[in-house]
Amino acid sequence: MVIRDQSENDIKDLANKTATSIIKRFGRKVLPQKQPEQSSELTPPGMTITARPVTPAPRTNAESHKSGVTLDISLLEPGMMLADRYRIIRRVGEGGFSTVLLVEDTMVHEDVILKILNPQIAMGDEMIKRFIQELRYARKVTHENIIRIHDIIPLGRSYAISMEYFPSHTLADELQGEKPINIKRGIKIIFDVCRGISVAHQLNIVHRDLKPLNILIDDQSMVKVVDFGVAAVTNHSGTRLTRVGTLLGTPAYVAPEQVRSRAIDARTDIYSLGVVMYEVFTGRPPYTGDDMSILFQHVEGNLTPPIDVNANIPPTLDAIIRKAMSVDPDKRFHNVDELRKSLVDLSRQLS
Repeated sequence: MVIRDQSENDIKDLANKTATSIIKRFGRKVLPQKQPEQSSELTPPGMTITARPVTPAPRTNAESHKSGVTLDISLLEPGMMLADRYRIIRRVGEGGFSTVLLVEDTMVHEDVILKILNPQIAMGDEMIKRFIQELRYARKVTHENIIRIHDIIPLGRSYAISMEYFPSHTLADELQGEKPINIKRGIKIIFDVCRGISVAHQLNIVHRDLKPLNILIDDQSMVKVVDFGVAAVTNHSGTRLTRVGTLLGTPAYVAPEQVRSRAIDARTDIYSLGVVMYEVFTGRPPYTGDDMSILFQHVEGNLTPPIDVNANIPPTLDAIIRKAMSVDPDKRFHNVDELRKSLVDLSRQLS
């Protein structure tokens, strides 16, 4: 703790990581119980452990951010407090970019989701920019089929976004069995996604990462789209968040123009939604292989017609999917409302 308090930043980080490892291995019995001002340094900034007899004086978010201490996400447990406001309920999920927690906002007594940018990612200026961009863009989109974003919170060297808690499962969960989804149910899901994305497109916001993992469904079949972290506001020159040559998005669902680092617009989301439809109605994605192979296949566009994979797909639906997945953006639906109208017409034919 002496080193942690007095040494330069690199040594402080090492001391903090060492203390964290000790706690993880031997438990909190190693924490000094009679010296809360020292034990508080073992806890990531903005987080207090309610089990302690004495809680150290809280730090503000700004002070926590300035402290420059790395938040060890692996040590976060139910009952802990983040930013002196959010009590952890449970871990929801984690990925390469972020860790998702269900927490109670003790200020308003409401359960919300905290999406914490992983510290090793947060150290890159480009990823911080991407994370803040998610909040900036997503807060502009207000619709029942889009997850509502609340705020952004500094946590040491990282950040978190607070957002609406929507008890649900992902569309990816329903596709795990590699079996097609019921056609009428699938049409309803895609229709609802189109409704939400249409509002974003009206604000010139392109999601750029539409995929089954970002489509949430509850027990009443309510659908919401989440994660505008890759979103970019479009303009006539095709604004992109990152440098030319840097791909953002998920290889299995990216549009050819994303692979080529060309200008993107609303039709980019339509292509990704076409890939999602292909998987929903056939039970498998259109292209498989390693990431690089999949990217080349998107550009080449040698698509096996969905109806050849699942003979139960109506010819009209087959045509809708293939049109949405056209390599040439000019041959796709011009907007999601046009795609949605095609789905409505098909639904009426099936009634």
